[in-house]
Amino acid sequence: MANERKLKLREERRQARLLQKQRDEATKSNKMIAENQSFTGILSGAVGSKTNSNQIVQIHLGPANSGKTYDAIELLKKSATGLYLAPLRLLAWEVADKLNQQGFPCSLITGEEKVIIPNAPFTASTVEMFHGNFQGDCIVLDEAQMLADEQRGWAWMRVLALSEVKHLEIIASPDAELLISKILRKLGQPFTVKRHVRLSPLTVASKPWRIEEPAEHTIFVVFSRAGVLNLKTYFERRGWPVSAIYGNLPPE
Repeated sequence: MANERKLKLREERRQARLLQKQRDEATKSNKMIAENQSFTGILSGAVGSKTNSNQIVQIHLGPANSGKTYDAIELLKKSATGLYLAPLRLLAWEVADKLNQQGFPCSLITGEEKVIIPNAPFTASTVEMFHGNFQGDCIVLDEAQMLADEQRGWAWMRVLALSEVKHLEIIASPDAELLISKILRKLGQPFTVKRHVRLSPLTVASKPWRIEEPAEHTIFVVFSRAGVLNLKTYFERRGWPVSAIYGNLPPE
């Protein structure tokens, strides 16, 4: 009996050491992943990596409603294969839906869902789902001013550093030009800039809009999650379809 207890105790200790070793390795691996996914970690590991690249990079700069996304998507459609990357599931879904309606088969991949169309040459995805081994002709990287975001900027940085497609179309607001240009120069990547002008003037309404009579395609901006949900409920109870976007709240 004594020998059996010793053997059992020895086995328990061995299993405990093995478990601790596995935990230590997992911790080390997670730390390496976190470091590799940090903005500075990705950039420092890719400095000069695009010096001999044949990739053609174009930055589309312009305010909202200037046609920059439209132009980039049109270039994507002219490619044999391609990928559209967006910060929001709703944007990725919208592009996938439009491409499919226009006869360009497009799959959808986000952190929440996968809608795979067999043999589809195009994919619309949230930017965090990008893999560096993606092989294709074109990538459209939307809302690239998000590079400056402390929490998510690494995802856009990863696309700039690791993408190997023939054409990379970068869409951003004009105030991001300096940041994007500096990053591309550090990577050794040549690029061109296409500037877009707003297609219609932005004016202040001459009279207040009544929330009881919302016009179609109106965007309501509120300043709390409770406000978003309350307004969404208000409209839905009156039979009006509405989408909601708020922080970590999944777009609907």
